[in-house]
Amino acid sequence: MLLASNRATRGASLRTTPALRLTAFVYVLACPACGGGDSGDPNEPTLVEAPAQAFPPTLNQVGLYQDLVQRTPSPRALPYTPRSGLWSNGLAKERFIVVPQGEAIDADEADWAFPENTLLFKTFVGDDGPVETRIVRTTGGAPEFAAYRWDGDQAALLDGERGVDLEVRVDDETTAHEIPSIRSCEQCHESSPSPVLGFAPLQLAGAAEAASEQVDRLVAAGALSEKPRLDAALDRFEGEELSVLSYFVGNCVHCHNDSGGIASSFDLSPAVAFDAVIDQPTASSASAVGIRVVPGDAAASILFQAVSGETDDREVKSMPPVGVQRRDETGIELLRGWINGL
Repeated sequence: MLLASNRATRGASLRTTPALRLTAFVYVLACPACGGGDSGDPNEPTLVEAPAQAFPPTLNQVGLYQDLVQRTPSPRALPYTPRSGLWSNGLAKERFIVVPQGEAIDADEADWAFPENTLLFKTFVGDDGPVETRIVRTTGGAPEFAAYRWDGDQAALLDGERGVDLEVRVDDETTAHEIPSIRSCEQCHESSPSPVLGFAPLQLAGAAEAASEQVDRLVAAGALSEKPRLDAALDRFEGEELSVLSYFVGNCVHCHNDSGGIASSFDLSPAVAFDAVIDQPTASSASAVGIRVVPGDAAASILFQAVSGETDDREVKSMPPVGVQRRDETGIELLRGWINGL
């Protein structure tokens, strides 16, 4: 069964069940070492091999990595890199997709359709090693989520009821970091027309040779249909405009896309982003009153205040809503220069 990248197909929620959350919670309480060395029954299939099963208590039983020490991925786990990544406190990310055996993503249309029980993985890595691994699983209804917290060379499933606050080292600095709750994951993914973020027609498109090679590799591996339809919306831009729009694609468009999602308000998609923000008043109860982008004045622009945190106005909500305990200084300076130059 294919999961179409259309909000209407997700229907009523099929999320992590209370029983599964309770199982995970009891497991974590009983195993303070977060995974220990227990790999479960070696004869039991891993999640990668049987993607419809419940999320197992340890990452070792997930089967993403053949070797957790070296983080050697399973041959079934196909690595990919989006053209614009979401900022997450500066942590590096390892991304993989596992499409069920014998199936492929129908990428012939603008809205890609993912086979049910497609798995997408993202491991967050700091200076001292991996911090967390998140999983998104497609279903016939709402997507399902899981997060595994690393402790040394092992990782254990979290219950997902609430976020988990950590301190991590990134670029030789200590920063706070939160592993989000399941609800936080839902809020971002349900605000997008597709529950799959990052692995999308625009994110896999690009003029660079590496982007073309990546798509060819995914097609050759059978993950994508033979002639995937990519999105060339960024191709007509260059220079600073391209950089700003690419930043929006990675950090904003999954919510700000005018799709009617739970966190969607205005549209920051490449074709309309500039018209949606320049000299435009804020129009959402989730934002402070003001002008989104004031030409020539980044400090007065609500969009810039939200990204930079350079404001005392408590009505300005930090954006992106997660992963900004440590701000993206490169992105901040990009937006400051662009706005001040308008």
